[in-house]
Amino acid sequence: MKRIVVPIFFLSLTVWATSLRAQNTLILYVAPGETMYVSVADTLHTFGLGLTPDVRLDLSGITIERNPTLTNPLNPAINRAFTFNPSAPSFSGIYKFWYEGSELNSITETELQLFRYAPSWGVVTKASHDLVRRVMTSQSVVMSPRELTLAPLASTLPVTWLGVAAERKDRDVQVTWKTAYESDLD
Repeated sequence: MKRIVVPIFFLSLTVWATSLRAQNTLILYVAPGETMYVSVADTLHTFGLGLTPDVRLDLSGITIERNPTLTNPLNPAINRAFTFNPSAPSFSGIYKFWYEGSELNSITETELQLFRYAPSWGVVTKASHDLVRRVMTSQSVVMSPRELTLAPLASTLPVTWLGVAAERKDRDVQVTWKTAYESDLD
């Protein structure tokens, strides 16, 4: 396994990680105008997330933030998420997502799947789970996530509800609803 050392960002990374550690938020920040590349087959490890690209990955101007909560709701999910701001560039390669038992949020480990948000939640179908090391590893995938987390497969629906109402009309009941988002629905 190769590790990437980027001396330009070490000082700012240390300052950000130290100042936010009390909130359990850790940030890898690559300032606008600064460049950071991850070479093919090298692995970038940042706060429990590993990225191993199939083609050179440009992280210039990207922030990767580790949080105990999700930016985009998905219930239930573990108490860890990685947010990319702006959205991660198109990435072809392998993701590794490490977690701790204390982050499970009452979810059984064997139910966990890797989920990505881009622009809605979806499961990364090509992932394997190592229960001993507590790591979820994708096969080589191509995606541009805004957020990554672990959750049970049955937790996501292809719709975000705003409201549902039922009203009696003579001998019938009329049901109406509003959604904020729908995906792959007919």
